[in-house]
Amino acid sequence: LSAKQPENRLSLTHPTDITFSYEIGLRPEINLGDIESTHYNRYSVEVPDSLIDETVEKIRASYKQNIDLAEGNIEAGDSFKVSFQEVDGTLTGETTLSMKFIKEDEQPHFIGKQPGDKITIDIFDLEKNSDDKSVRKYILGLDDTDERPVNKMFELTVLSLIRSMPGTVGEEMYKSVFPDKNITDELTFRETLRTVLADNDSLPVNRLLTYDIVEHLKDRVTLPDSFMKTWILSQDEKRSRADTSQIDEQYPVLAETMKREVLISEIIQHFKLHISEEELMSFLDRYYGVQYGMPSLGPELTKMIYDKMKKEDSAELRGYTQTLMEAKIGNYFYEKGLTNSISISAEELDKKWKKFVGREEAMEFLSNEGHDHEGHDHETHDPSQDSNPYHLFEDVHETPIEVIE
Repeated sequence: LSAKQPENRLSLTHPTDITFSYEIGLRPEINLGDIESTHYNRYSVEVPDSLIDETVEKIRASYKQNIDLAEGNIEAGDSFKVSFQEVDGTLTGETTLSMKFIKEDEQPHFIGKQPGDKITIDIFDLEKNSDDKSVRKYILGLDDTDERPVNKMFELTVLSLIRSMPGTVGEEMYKSVFPDKNITDELTFRETLRTVLADNDSLPVNRLLTYDIVEHLKDRVTLPDSFMKTWILSQDEKRSRADTSQIDEQYPVLAETMKREVLISEIIQHFKLHISEEELMSFLDRYYGVQYGMPSLGPELTKMIYDKMKKEDSAELRGYTQTLMEAKIGNYFYEKGLTNSISISAEELDKKWKKFVGREEAMEFLSNEGHDHEGHDHETHDPSQDSNPYHLFEDVHETPIEVIE
């Protein structure tokens, strides 16, 4: 609505003409005809051998196996098999004990012992959080109906150690990590890991590629600057329409944000790269799976999260969609062979990404400057979810009309 909008007084008894005055900002037209004639920079992340070594060790640690050792000394964290003999009694048998369950003040009796060594101990005062009933059942192996009296003191003889060891690098591990690949040797396993680790950076790499593309094209976008500044001021009820000093200072950065978003929308439309529900679900599956330390959250939990976000018209879901749009543009140009590969380290990529994210956060802050007034919904609007993604250029305020008798 224009600042020149006259005050309308509507009379039910003496109707008169009503005048509306608007300022309209038109969505800029952009020519993308030669967009595929240029090559853009795409980073290729180097995965060093040290990272492969570290990853292999993490995998080994997650595939630990218990080894039964006939030799060696008991260490903290070990389990061990013992035979037991009731002192001044007849009860005998074998059981397995674990250092992590033995009381702290009793552990020194076992540390350093080896197969063949004997320890005399109060069996009913051995484990943490244990009572007589559980000792009789789980250590001594007595049935619940066996009510024979049992002495407290027992002589234990260490039979063997059970030590948790990192998993063995071999075909069983290869198959477990990559069930859909027929890997039979360690070199192929390591190179497959290298490919996967490089692919893990594909999302930020493709988004940075998209940013490079829009940087090349941003001069083709001409915004209705006067209208934009007026519109920004109109969104802030605390700020006078004449108060343009801060807007003039901030506008160049905000204008860059809008140019980038307009270009992304235009490219998505031009190449029909819209994000499908399946793509979004797949992203949520992987994203939330990682949050819980899993490669995948699973279809049921993913759909539950997605349905909840969609029902609530979640800003978070719109943000994920925008992220996928940016990544999809970059991936499209990469697969079309329209990129120059620039090899960098993971550390260098991290620096570039942090710089990009910092710029994004600054732009988001500026783009929300006009929305921080009382009673306004502070939820960030994401253009990716609109039928016309850039409603900004069509936004019209309700006309204030005073009705009088």
